[in-house]
Amino acid sequence: MSTPDFDGISTSAVSDVLREGGLAHRALNARLATATPGLRLCGPAFCVRGESALGAPVVDATSSIRFEVYRRFLPGSILLIGSGGYDEAAIFGEIMAHSLAARGCGGAVVDGGIRNSACYAEMGFPIYARFRTPVSAAGRWRLVEIDEPLYMPGQTTAQIVVNPGDWLIGDCDGIVVVPSEHVQDVGRDARRLMATLQAHRQELADGDDPEKVVRGMNRFGHIRRYARGFFA
Repeated sequence: MSTPDFDGISTSAVSDVLREGGLAHRALNARLATATPGLRLCGPAFCVRGESALGAPVVDATSSIRFEVYRRFLPGSILLIGSGGYDEAAIFGEIMAHSLAARGCGGAVVDGGIRNSACYAEMGFPIYARFRTPVSAAGRWRLVEIDEPLYMPGQTTAQIVVNPGDWLIGDCDGIVVVPSEHVQDVGRDARRLMATLQAHRQELADGDDPEKVVRGMNRFGHIRRYARGFFA
């Protein structure tokens, strides 16, 4: 299967296409905000999950699952970290970013805290996170699972299931999740939608009557249903 082309396609267009195709609840919560304005994020999810380490048995750092993440990471993927709701300290930092970038990582989405925030823009490494803090989570939080589905906070629903290989697309508006089985069709339909919107923008810029332009829009006529239920 060829790689889908989302270059230049906005998350708003992708979100509209998903909604019209029957996959309405696919935007991650807005609290997952970019720490690198101007850098887009796009690629299949490489999922890892962690949890609070307080009260857990001490694990030798040299055998940590963190190093298994680097060994198993798939080039071109986006690291997606589920934190288990942990909100005390940063679970992602500069060392992880450099290690992953060297392995072809296209960015990260962290449902938790990050630190060393200034370095990511300098690296050209797009990253989204729930908060920023100088406090390290070393000894307080640990990775426990690799390459399994994650439950992430949604914008219009409490949680979204993100499977390994689902596509994450992020820009200044936020992040949308495209199921891997629909990614080619969504990319094609979103690109056609973008072309339609550009034509209407030009009509408005040329001074055409806004009501006439809006009533003449057929933005979604080309989109087929990806799922039976509107709220899948």
